[in-house]
Amino acid sequence: MIRSTFSGFETARSAITASQLGLDTVGHNIANVNTSGYTRQRVDQVSVNLNGYQTKFRTNGKMAGLGTQVTGVNQVRDKFLDTRYRNEASNYGELTTRSNSLTDLQNIFDESMTTGLHAQMENFIKQVQSYHSDASNKELAVVVRTAAEQFLQVLNKNASELNTAMEQQIFDTQTAVAENVNVILDSIAALNDQIRQANIYGDPANEMNDQRNMLLDELSQYVNIRVVRTPEKISEGNYVERLSIDMVDESSGTAINLVDNKTFNQFKVTSATTPATSPLSVSLTDEHGLMAIAGGSDITEMFSGGAIKGYLDMINGKGDYAATGENTFRGIPYYQNTLDTLASTFAKVLNEVNADTSSGSTVAKDLFVSGSAAPVTALNIRVSSDWKNDATFLTTTQNPNVTTDTKPDAKNDNLLTLLNSLKGDQSFSYGGTNHSFSFQGFIINTTSTLSQDLKLTDSMLDTSGTVMTTITDLRDANSAVQTDEEAINMMTFQNYYNAAVRFMTTLDEALGQIIQGMGVVGR
Repeated sequence: MIRSTFSGFETARSAITASQLGLDTVGHNIANVNTSGYTRQRVDQVSVNLNGYQTKFRTNGKMAGLGTQVTGVNQVRDKFLDTRYRNEASNYGELTTRSNSLTDLQNIFDESMTTGLHAQMENFIKQVQSYHSDASNKELAVVVRTAAEQFLQVLNKNASELNTAMEQQIFDTQTAVAENVNVILDSIAALNDQIRQANIYGDPANEMNDQRNMLLDELSQYVNIRVVRTPEKISEGNYVERLSIDMVDESSGTAINLVDNKTFNQFKVTSATTPATSPLSVSLTDEHGLMAIAGGSDITEMFSGGAIKGYLDMINGKGDYAATGENTFRGIPYYQNTLDTLASTFAKVLNEVNADTSSGSTVAKDLFVSGSAAPVTALNIRVSSDWKNDATFLTTTQNPNVTTDTKPDAKNDNLLTLLNSLKGDQSFSYGGTNHSFSFQGFIINTTSTLSQDLKLTDSMLDTSGTVMTTITDLRDANSAVQTDEEAINMMTFQNYYNAAVRFMTTLDEALGQIIQGMGVVGR
């Protein structure tokens, strides 16, 4: 069988075309070696088979193929590695936010300073002890009152700084949602539509895919997401990829859609008027921020990772003070409640000790008040006006028969009781049970708990960072441009191109021989 005269030329042409496209792709990869988020591209090609007609009606003889066909210029990307990276990025974002917030709290409770709560409590006890040994010294009475005021000032300051930290966390959450997460969701939806349109017309839209992948990576740092890719049929035998993003509640398996092709939803953050006692809630609305999405009226508990989860834990976490269904992480509300417990217990115990019972009936002589009708808290606790106006308002004895000859321990028995109350264990009620601590012990327990939480978080953050680095290296090994590899590809395609050109030249010479040399005898 004699094949078609120009069949070989078509084979050579396809080889030249494929090698030229390969060289162009190599050049494109090298040009973008330092482009952030760029995924290396490769030329995909297949052998051109004989068509059905030739297969059915072929004649005897050997038949070669018809060359190569380029099926596309596609990205080298591992979707499994992408999923692993985004899952870990969600964990890393949560831990980073939590670590930064706990570090801020540790700065508030900085006990390395001589002005910390523990140091001021120790100084107050020391001054009461000095006053007990010489209760007739009015100057020592003033010193005791001053020490108490200094302790309360630090307590007030810490409570105020916790409120400021809470306001900052709420502001950061609202900013992250409004200026980052919602903007990313909008951008991904817009890219979905552009990529879909390009794919319909045969353009792989590789550069837009890079932009979308970078946005997905960034989004995963804020929210725990699941990326779903499904084929969408646009005509008979023609499919394009449809991308959607869900947020999944790991405990129940419930999924809420964030993006579906070109449509998207938005997060809405709502804070209560009194953030110290009321949680921050997050809901899901349509892209205009108006209509609430079904099942998205309150999705606060659906966040299982990401920076938003970290913010919510710090804002809503009540720890041991949490009621059923509330956030049990030890966040800012936990430490606010802890300081309030310290303040209320401190005022209650010392006010009870200072009450005058020498006459057989109890006469209130409050040393500490809230300054209003509200219960005593760490923010509002004050030295009472009676004690402020008279340093000797502190009850030194409950013994009505005190004389100048009475021994100091008997003469100042109430100061001794006060001193024992400050040093001894008291009942602190939280978490539905009573816990025994001295006042100094309670402060140490609070600061050590914070220190342990921060240490654990930082340890987990270091581990997560290591995992992130490992996965990033695997992604880069697979998808990043390697100049050595591209140099090898360049030489390969150059040799491929030269061979194809030489093949066409040989065919041209053979065809010339046929045209010029055949049929001479019959002339």
